[in-house]
Amino acid sequence: MKINNVQGNLCAWLLMLLSCPLFANDFGGSVSVLTGQSDNALKANADKVDERQDEYRLNLQGDYTNSFLLFEGGYSATDLHFSKDSQENEKFLEGDASLLFGKSYDPAELLITHTRKTLLSSPDKVALTNNQDERDILSVSPTLRAKISNSDKLFITGIATRISYLENELLDSRRSGVTVGWAHSISRIQSLRVSAQQADVEFDNFLGSDYTYKNATLVYATRLRNISYSIQLGHNKSEPELGEQYSSPTYGITLGYKNGLHEISLDSTQMITDSSQGGGNSDSINQSPNSDGSRPERVDQIERLNTEVRWSSMMLCENCNISVSLYQRDEDYLSLEQSAKSRGAAAGFNYRFSKAAAFSVNTSKNRASYTNPTLGSDYNLRLSAVEYTYTFINGIGLKLFVQEEKRTSDRLDQRYKENYVGGGLDYTF
Repeated sequence: MKINNVQGNLCAWLLMLLSCPLFANDFGGSVSVLTGQSDNALKANADKVDERQDEYRLNLQGDYTNSFLLFEGGYSATDLHFSKDSQENEKFLEGDASLLFGKSYDPAELLITHTRKTLLSSPDKVALTNNQDERDILSVSPTLRAKISNSDKLFITGIATRISYLENELLDSRRSGVTVGWAHSISRIQSLRVSAQQADVEFDNFLGSDYTYKNATLVYATRLRNISYSIQLGHNKSEPELGEQYSSPTYGITLGYKNGLHEISLDSTQMITDSSQGGGNSDSINQSPNSDGSRPERVDQIERLNTEVRWSSMMLCENCNISVSLYQRDEDYLSLEQSAKSRGAAAGFNYRFSKAAAFSVNTSKNRASYTNPTLGSDYNLRLSAVEYTYTFINGIGLKLFVQEEKRTSDRLDQRYKENYVGGGLDYTF
């Protein structure tokens, strides 16, 4: 049971505990039971297994604030059962939480964050429970500030991060470092920040793979009534314990736009990371199963370019919403001198018949490709779903769904098509 394998981290469990009603200022959650019938439970090209699969889920979220601290958190615990034992019954825990002591205007603050996310162990293999792992990231970050004028502050921020994999402990790592910088308020809606960072990255099980990461960046940000954006430009450098140094430009662009009918978001970054940290468990519009850069057999540094764009609109009617999203991820493994690419798109349509009843259609397609078979085999994955939900006045909800999953691959044994039909009940509190 994966949840029971947590390596006793008291800070992480404290953050999860604060999501509970006893501690939360604003608390909510839900419990749900879903059951469905799969016509290809093993996601296989041959010898298909027809099986009932059950899912039990508990969601908790809460926040608390006072003059000294701010807490926000939410977690989801899932228990999966397979009636014909096509896969091992498994439990998963995902979510994130943050606990901030101090305010932005205080001379000192302390931020503690925790995230957990389910990933594929081998990036090109089928998403069965025996090919899934959970990455746990706990960070502690103190900050000191010195106000030198009404518009200017100097700051120094420390960071200590522990990354743990519940199954593949070979990928565990630690990182510690410091960032120093200057923040300038141009106006009430504009800001400028200059910073320099150095962090030491240590891998628990791969001697000689440790490295020092350095970067220097300039960030400009503005927030208007309907649009906000930030632009980050800089340079980053990797100095490995063994091997050659590597340096490259780094950038980050985020944009958000919202008016009465439309919402647009853009997030694009280029940075050096590694196969233990990946994207740091950050949210992504790419909902297809992926490994986020991790490899089952070794660690490596990665130069990653990631771009995501999403548009949603209510222009068709008052009770409906359409959405389209695109994403790309390019990963260059610096020691292996090989690369992986992922391209994808998704579209959705949601219609609300009333306050209680809703209908949705969603589809997505992802293509993954690798320059060398040692990284993985190329494949295409398409996911489609139709869903109907109805919420009763007492907080109980009904859900009915039909899903199709189709995969083509360079490998014959990883091509399959699966149809899944089911339904369930949930209770929101």
